Amino acid sequence: MNLHTLKLITISLCFSASSKAEDITIYNWINYLSQDVIDDFTQATGHSVNYITYDDEDIRDTVITSERGRSLDLVVLDSISLQIIAEQGLFRKIPAHLQSDNYDKRWLEACGEYGIPYSWGTTGILYRSSLTKAPPQSWAELFKPAPEFQGKTVMYLDLHDAIGSALLAAKKYPFSEQIDDLKAAFALMQQQQPHLLASEYGLAYAERHGTNSQMGLSFGYSGDLFSLKEVTQQQDWKYTVPKEGSLLWGECLAAPSSHEISTATIAFIEYLNQPEVAAKNAQDIWFATPNLEAVKLSDEEYQQDEELFPNQQILNKSHPYIRLSAEALHLRVRMLNTFKR
Repeated sequence: MNLHTLKLITISLCFSASSKAEDITIYNWINYLSQDVIDDFTQATGHSVNYITYDDEDIRDTVITSERGRSLDLVVLDSISLQIIAEQGLFRKIPAHLQSDNYDKRWLEACGEYGIPYSWGTTGILYRSSLTKAPPQSWAELFKPAPEFQGKTVMYLDLHDAIGSALLAAKKYPFSEQIDDLKAAFALMQQQQPHLLASEYGLAYAERHGTNSQMGLSFGYSGDLFSLKEVTQQQDWKYTVPKEGSLLWGECLAAPSSHEISTATIAFIEYLNQPEVAAKNAQDIWFATPNLEAVKLSDEEYQQDEELFPNQQILNKSHPYIRLSAEALHLRVRMLNTFKR
């Protein structure tokens, strides 16, 4: 009997006959929670999980801040968005006993008192190696694609990552609020437009088109590679962090404040906090877990994956998310709206 099975038995024993089975609704990125982990939790506790996905942060935030957000029990979102939305009173503080010491302090601090670290990683370029003899090395090659990638490029348009990568391509600080820097980024984004196949999250495009995907180049996140190969059956996909550096992001698990945290929700958080469960979830989906004890329990292939766990050289040129001023956010929204019309 392995550790995972023992833990499931322990959870089952804690779920007494008098306990009432409940539904939990989780709002998360596509392909970002192991179905086996969900099934094991339901089997052990009787609680069922309703898993709702998103592939666009603007839509996510609209749902969270609307009446529909009242139906959610847990949401996975980046640490900066969590801070901003929490200030509107839409997330509740996480009970202290759920803030496990197993997590990397960097990500505990990033998620703060309203969130529990869920994943972390870099931004970079995804490309099909069979289509090119010269793999992209610079962010500039995403905004001015080589001929073999023209008409096959997919770009995710969002406030931090799209504009941040354009700023890096222009050799500027990715969170710059300087007008001249943002003009340079805007010019690169304009230059990119005629070469785009689609303006959306690359993995979402791949999910919709499957083996018929025509995408050859895309903005992406570390961890996307595994799912991208799986849904397209195109095994030649590669991920690279460009020479100018990357954005360093952290995702957090948070509970909306529209209702009290249910017994079932607490049980699910405690379940995900368990190192062996966190390890299984991270390896099934193939993303970097901030649970340090989980990393120790994972297999050698996972621990040595440099896409998930970049070397110090890459980390040294990666820029952690920071909070932008309201004026800078407004200007970035105006920039993106130009391309979303």
